[in-house]
Amino acid sequence: MGLTVRYLMIDDIKEILCEEEFNHDITGLRKREEYLNFFNNLDATFIVEEMEKGYRLITGHKDYYVLRNRNRRGTLLPCRLYKYRNNRERLIHLLAHCLKESKTTTWNLKHNILLKLLDSNLSVQEVANQIRKPINEVTQYLIVEDVPAEFHTQVEENQAATTVNDMARFLRIDNTLDEAVKYHLFELATLPVNNPERLIKRRWDILKLSIENANKLGHLTIEEQLNWINLIFHYEEIVFRQSQNYINQQLSTPFI
Repeated sequence: MGLTVRYLMIDDIKEILCEEEFNHDITGLRKREEYLNFFNNLDATFIVEEMEKGYRLITGHKDYYVLRNRNRRGTLLPCRLYKYRNNRERLIHLLAHCLKESKTTTWNLKHNILLKLLDSNLSVQEVANQIRKPINEVTQYLIVEDVPAEFHTQVEENQAATTVNDMARFLRIDNTLDEAVKYHLFELATLPVNNPERLIKRRWDILKLSIENANKLGHLTIEEQLNWINLIFHYEEIVFRQSQNYINQQLSTPFI
C-alpha cells in the first residue's frame, strides 16, 4: 500500500478508532472511550498518513502511530512530544521537522506540509530556513496557482506528461523563474486577481490540462490516478477561491 496523506477532523478519528478493537497501549488508555476522550483534548485537525500497518497521526502536540495487528487490535504509540510557546510556532516546527526527513517523506506529504506552512504566511526563504534546505529545493515542492503564461506554453510544448510526477510539473514552480521564487508562499495562494476574464481563463486552462492528460492515465495505478486527480482538484480549488473572493469583494463595494 502506498503512502497517502489526509486531513481528518475529530469525528473522522473517532470513526477510525471505532473500526478497530483497541485493547491497551503504553499510555495506559485501556478503553475505547478513553481513546476518544484523549483525542478530544488534542487539536481539531490531524495530518494522517495511512500506511500498511496502520495510521500515523501528526498533531500539533504529539506524533502518534496507531498500529494494526493481525487480530485487528490496535496499539497507540506516542512517538514525540512537541512543546512550543504557541500553536503557530509549534505547528511550524512540527511540519518543518517532517519535511526535513526527505528520505522517508513522499512528495505528496511534502506538498501538504508546505501548504500548512503557507497558511502560516511564511516567505519562501523563511520556509527554507526553517527546514534548513536550499530555497530551490523548497520551491520544487510547491504547487502554485499563478505562473507566467509563457511558462505554461513552454511546458506544454516541451514536456510529455507520462507519469504523475511529470504531470505535476505543469503546476510547479520552475526554478528558472527567479521572480516567482521571490513571491511569498501566502501571496501565491491568495494573490488578488481583479480581472474576471483571467479567472475564467485560468479555470478553463485547468480543465484543458486534465482533459489533455486523461488518455495518459491508463497505465497508472489507481492510487497514482487519484493523486493526479487530487492535484487538479487542488489547483482548481485555489482558483475558485480566488474567484469567489473577487466576486465577494465586488459585491461589498458600494456603488458611487
